Amino acid sequence: MQPETSGTDEQISRRVRGALAEQNVTGVELAHYLGTTQSYVSRRVTGAVPWRAGELKLIASLLRMELGQLVGSRTGWTHHEVFRTAADRR
Repeated sequence: MQPETSGTDEQISRRVRGALAEQNVTGVELAHYLGTTQSYVSRRVTGAVPWRAGELKLIASLLRMELGQLVGSRTGWTHHEVFRTAADRR
């Protein structure tokens, strides 16, 4: 059973998509960097499945961004809340 995504998860996926496009990073390249498949990445990039906190941290590192730029200040989440929420999903 797949976890449902929330509005916030969709916003994060939208930010990830935008950041990847801005830096010309493909889904295949991201999948390679994360050590997974393009299909796995696609489900997350489209918002069908929420990102895990560790994945967002790696993506931020790859794109040389702050984690908060992907999570977004509008969500009101702190760095610690992102990781706690992702841990709760496992």
